[in-house]
Amino acid sequence: MGIVGFFSVPSVAGWIVQTSGVGAYTRKLNQQGGKIVNFAAGVAGAALGAGYRKIRSAMKKKQSKNK
Repeated sequence: MGIVGFFSVPSVAGWIVQTSGVGAYTRKLNQQGGKIVNFAAGVAGAALGAGYRKIRSAMKKKQSKNK
Protein backbone atom coordinates (compact mmCIF):
# COMPACT_ATOMS: atom_id res chain seq x y z
CA MET A 1 0.00 0.00 0.00
CA GLY A 2 2.82 2.38 0.85
CA ILE A 3 4.62 1.77 -2.44
CA VAL A 4 1.45 2.44 -4.46
CA GLY A 5 0.91 5.67 -2.52
CA PHE A 6 4.54 6.68 -2.99
CA PHE A 7 4.26 6.41 -6.76
CA SER A 8 0.73 7.78 -7.16
CA VAL A 9 0.90 10.90 -4.95
CA PRO A 10 3.02 12.97 -7.40
CA SER A 11 0.66 12.12 -10.25
CA VAL A 12 -2.46 13.01 -8.28
CA ALA A 13 -0.85 16.24 -7.05
CA GLY A 14 -0.04 17.16 -10.65
CA TRP A 15 -3.64 16.57 -11.68
CA ILE A 16 -4.89 18.80 -8.85
CA VAL A 17 -2.55 21.62 -9.80
CA GLN A 18 -3.53 21.40 -13.46
CA THR A 19 -7.25 21.34 -12.65
CA SER A 20 -7.05 24.29 -10.28
CA GLY A 21 -5.36 26.49 -12.88
CA VAL A 22 -2.25 27.10 -10.81
CA GLY A 23 -0.17 25.63 -13.65
CA ALA A 24 -1.59 28.16 -16.11
CA TYR A 25 -0.97 31.00 -13.65
CA THR A 26 2.63 29.91 -13.15
CA ARG A 27 3.15 29.67 -16.91
CA LYS A 28 1.81 33.21 -17.43
CA LEU A 29 3.94 34.50 -14.58
CA ASN A 30 7.05 32.95 -16.12
CA GLN A 31 6.20 34.41 -19.53
CA GLN A 32 5.85 37.89 -18.04
CA GLY A 33 9.14 37.48 -16.19
CA GLY A 34 10.80 36.47 -19.43
CA LYS A 35 9.42 39.53 -21.19
CA ILE A 36 10.79 41.79 -18.47
CA VAL A 37 14.22 40.16 -18.64
CA ASN A 38 14.27 40.43 -22.44
CA PHE A 39 13.32 44.12 -22.27
CA ALA A 40 16.02 44.84 -19.69
CA ALA A 41 18.61 42.99 -21.76
CA GLY A 42 17.61 45.00 -24.84
CA VAL A 43 17.94 48.30 -22.98
CA ALA A 44 21.32 47.29 -21.58
CA GLY A 45 22.52 46.15 -24.99
CA ALA A 46 21.43 49.41 -26.61
CA ALA A 47 23.21 51.43 -23.93
CA LEU A 48 26.40 49.43 -24.30
CA GLY A 49 26.24 49.72 -28.08
CA ALA A 50 25.80 53.49 -27.89
CA GLY A 51 28.73 53.78 -25.49
CA TYR A 52 30.90 51.62 -27.72
CA ARG A 53 30.08 53.75 -30.77
CA LYS A 54 31.00 56.95 -28.88
CA ILE A 55 34.31 55.51 -27.70
CA ARG A 56 35.12 54.16 -31.18
CA SER A 57 34.30 57.52 -32.76
CA ALA A 58 36.49 59.37 -30.24
CA MET A 59 39.38 56.99 -30.85
CA LYS A 60 39.11 57.41 -34.62
CA LYS A 61 39.19 61.20 -34.23
CA LYS A 62 42.23 60.92 -31.98
CA GLN A 63 44.01 58.64 -34.45
CA SER A 64 43.30 60.97 -37.37
CA LYS A 65 44.74 63.94 -35.41
CA ASN A 66 47.92 62.01 -34.64
CA LYS A 67 48.62 61.24 -38.30
